[in-house]
Amino acid sequence: MMIELSKPRQARILGLMSGTSCDGLDLAVIDFAEDDAWSVVSGGEIAFPDKLRARLLAASNATTQELARLNFDFMHWCADQVQAFLGEGHVDLVVSHGQTIFHEPPRATWQLGDGNVLAARLSLPVLWNLRSADVALGGEGAPLVPVPDQLFFRPSVGARWLLNIGGIANLTGLRASGEGWAGDVGPGNCCLDHFISMRSGGRLLMDRGGEVSRPGLVDANLLAELRQAIAPHLGASLARETFDADWLSPLISSSIGTADAARTLVQLTVELIADAMEANRLDASAVFVGGGGAHNPTLMDALQARLPQLDVNPFSTLGMSGDLREAACFAALGWLFLQGRPGADTRVTKAKSPQKLGSLALP
Repeated sequence: MMIELSKPRQARILGLMSGTSCDGLDLAVIDFAEDDAWSVVSGGEIAFPDKLRARLLAASNATTQELARLNFDFMHWCADQVQAFLGEGHVDLVVSHGQTIFHEPPRATWQLGDGNVLAARLSLPVLWNLRSADVALGGEGAPLVPVPDQLFFRPSVGARWLLNIGGIANLTGLRASGEGWAGDVGPGNCCLDHFISMRSGGRLLMDRGGEVSRPGLVDANLLAELRQAIAPHLGASLARETFDADWLSPLISSSIGTADAARTLVQLTVELIADAMEANRLDASAVFVGGGGAHNPTLMDALQARLPQLDVNPFSTLGMSGDLREAACFAALGWLFLQGRPGADTRVTKAKSPQKLGSLALP
């Protein structure tokens, strides 16, 4: 029996997130109930096949024909993964973020992946196209995690930082009372991933376990040049494609050793995070870190060294795996949609008015 789509008392919702690292599909099943009570049912991450990942990474420069095919192929692949993940289990609603291939607010944004394909394949209602309404009203369409973060993680006292280090690094600052802050702060893993791939001739795709960057030293001159190059692009929401390999390559001389350059790119991410925290003080005592960057010990150690006043903790300390957080947040956007409530904080996105987010595709 299909769930009531207007203010149900409870719902089991599957959130799907494919982030700016473009490495795979995150899935989170969350039970919601009255007064925004929630519990994690299950979660997982499924890596993209190499060919699909390559097509998604190239999508911003693809032909119309290729984009049309990929729009369907991607959702067919997602449907296969969801069916295998759920097995005999059931959810009431699927919320699909899709894969961002172009983001130029407030003019346009595009998350590839037609929700109607997913709804037809799964025989379930699917909420998709979650950023367009905010952008249409002059907003950035991002970040969208702050409102779900309030639902999940608002502290009972004091303040805390939530940090996600994906392709782009983003912060949410939460206070027990009063306003917090949220925004993208700069490249997270994307520049480091591009560099590792370029220097290894494609043999490596990332600084797995911090192995490449760990023996390196920060090159102060390179760090200063990178900060100067990035400064004009910083803003409330950032696109991974802004910091692509073509942008990065001229900035790093071949004379700089691989380990030193990688360590400097790690420090770049850390400095941008610290800049944002220092510019938007919360008097917080801790930061909770999720995303792919949380699995890089070099980055985590550098973050703690740069922010000695904060306890740098894994996101799981808050009762949810950091790898599930973004998918869970999109499940929460589904709950908010069903309740008729806005999904974005206009103080963050700068849209003219708050909106219910998403387009609903019915099977």
